[in-house]
Amino acid sequence: MNNRHRCVCEVRGFTLIELVVVLLILGLTLAAVAPAFAARRDQAADRAVDAIAMLLRTARNTALETAVPTAVTIDPTSARVWVRADAIKNPLDTSFTIAVPVGTEYSAASPRVRFIFDPRGGATVDTLMVSSAGGRWAVTVDSWTGDVIVTSVAVGADNRAP
Repeated sequence: MNNRHRCVCEVRGFTLIELVVVLLILGLTLAAVAPAFAARRDQAADRAVDAIAMLLRTARNTALETAVPTAVTIDPTSARVWVRADAIKNPLDTSFTIAVPVGTEYSAASPRVRFIFDPRGGATVDTLMVSSAGGRWAVTVDSWTGDVIVTSVAVGADNRAP
């Protein structure tokens, strides 16, 4: 009789309550980890927005430090950038292509976006839109102060400045 009872105990499986508890723990873990994976997808677009904002801030600082207007022109379709400052001693005239992360797109209301920073702090402004699966951002400049402004834009909004 003892041997028979021992065999039944060894073949025992999981109870329904144990399975529900394990599934509950897995569900809570997944719920805690899922936002981190979603945020990771948006990091590439965030880096793209940050790079453009840094480029514009650098151009603004160049205009203020050299007392020479500095222009930044961006072609959204090719991601080509032109930076120009007509200083007498050290003119700056360069162009380069910025990286466009996979799943990210640049757009604008015009074929080229142009920002001109005045040596007194003001700016002639335009708006560059950066879109990805995680959202949409408008990169523009305050015309009075020259400060770079990055604004999250609702999906479905047009390309005008917010």
